[in-house]
Amino acid sequence: MEVSMRFADEDLPEIKSGLYELEIGLNTGIREDGTEKQSKETIHLVAAAKRFSMDPGEVYSVYPAAGSEGEFSNCLPHIVFSRGTLPWEFGCRDGSPGLAVFLCTEGEGVKKHAMKTAEVCCQKEQGIFVSEHLRLQNSDAETGDETCEIVDIPLKLFRRLCTDPEERKLLTHVRQVKLDDKVTDPLVKNGTFSCLVSNRYPKEPEEKGEKTAHKVYVVSLKEYEGITIPENAEFVRLICLYTWEFAVTKEPCDFRAALKRISPGVLKRAVNPEGKPGELLDILSRGYCPVNHDVRDGSKTVSWYRGPWIPYGEKQMKPRYRIFSDEFYFYDPDCGMMDVSYACAWQLGRMVSMNHLTVCRELVSWRLDHCSEAAKNFQQSQLLDRIPAEGKDVGEQLINACVRAAGQLAAGKGDEDDGTMDSGEL
Repeated sequence: MEVSMRFADEDLPEIKSGLYELEIGLNTGIREDGTEKQSKETIHLVAAAKRFSMDPGEVYSVYPAAGSEGEFSNCLPHIVFSRGTLPWEFGCRDGSPGLAVFLCTEGEGVKKHAMKTAEVCCQKEQGIFVSEHLRLQNSDAETGDETCEIVDIPLKLFRRLCTDPEERKLLTHVRQVKLDDKVTDPLVKNGTFSCLVSNRYPKEPEEKGEKTAHKVYVVSLKEYEGITIPENAEFVRLICLYTWEFAVTKEPCDFRAALKRISPGVLKRAVNPEGKPGELLDILSRGYCPVNHDVRDGSKTVSWYRGPWIPYGEKQMKPRYRIFSDEFYFYDPDCGMMDVSYACAWQLGRMVSMNHLTVCRELVSWRLDHCSEAAKNFQQSQLLDRIPAEGKDVGEQLINACVRAAGQLAAGKGDEDDGTMDSGEL
């Protein structure tokens, strides 16, 4: 059976951020005064990386989804990164991942705010414990002027949520999947993902109809490795790399329930009717909007466009085969503008289909299978054009052609025996 997913405990990066010393030794093998000539040189390198922030594009997905509401009390919130090595790029000295997922409810006193990276450790506040390792280091890509997100977590809550290195190893894993038949971000080319799981279940509301709001924070714990936090501290300050929110209810979260919660309305742009003719308002009310249109000959114009979701029923068109998207342009002589909606849909469908490797392979296979058949049919049609149509069967026509050719050959041989010359050979 073909394997479509693989799991791994870790995916360590080739090199971690920090200061490196590179020693280069050169031995030329040339002897001077009886000694071998050698030279050494030391180069100091800095592998810099961001420590106070993370590109949001690194996040592939989160669960529960951001802003969702549903019965999530029996699942552990988790986040999936589009890079397999990311949790270990923030790793601790013992090799364990330095990232953790903290799940907090609305009334637990967690405070989140933004500040300059240079002020995270320098700005001392009463009751807040800040690790000395939060100071800017030479291996940090930040300069100090960037803005970062931090969270101040109550000490008791921090002790319940904080995980040791062995627990973080169990809460972090790598998965490798095949992207051939998977709808994913086109920027994601590698099928290796890393997943970070929370160690806490969401809190379920007491009554039906109520909901409990939750906030999830992806924090860095490497700065608190081996640090003893004093008991008189009220809050612990952490770097927050990513956050999202969701709510827990006693009703299941499914696609049908989500659709029922949608307030339907006309998918159109809000238009001020003042000073606009009735014909224009009618077109805009049907979901159309004017867009800039660059024509193939280099000229520029404005055309009408609307998406596939329209606020009214429309008679279905009979499928038509077209080679180019331009063949789906429709010109409106009343307003003197073109409708490019179907042309855009044709082009978008073509691009989406060609983006799937499976579809491309099937298309190429279909073309190769029919290439020989098309060549055979072409040769047969060429042969039929050159043979008089005395019979319906090609074999019969070939036999008739061979008989005529043999008769002509025999007649030519008889002329040679008579000593006469055919008039066609002059």
